Amino acid sequence: MINQTRLINLRKKYNYSQDELAKMIGVSQQQYQRVESGYTKSPRLSTIEKLAHVLNSSVEYLTYTEILPLYQSLSEEGKNKVIKYAKKILIKENKNLDTIK
Repeated sequence: MINQTRLINLRKKYNYSQDELAKMIGVSQQQYQRVESGYTKSPRLSTIEKLAHVLNSSVEYLTYTEILPLYQSLSEEGKNKVIKYAKKILIKENKNLDTIK
């Protein structure tokens, strides 16, 4: 799943129109618009990789997964601390922890 807000912000940062960016990654403007609007929930990895390259970003940044490589590099103790901290933040933000395993 792509982070639409990040994608839009990066496109605007580089002053690309949807059509310009679509051409740069080899898709139609309509296909790109579907990705940016969230209509296409899971674009192909190759499309995301091209977007990341053109927008001087990373696949992880565009797909909400930038924390995974960091988390995976931690010790078990570190992982437990991250989970505990994340749960603490969720409680603070009034999120329902019952839906999170």
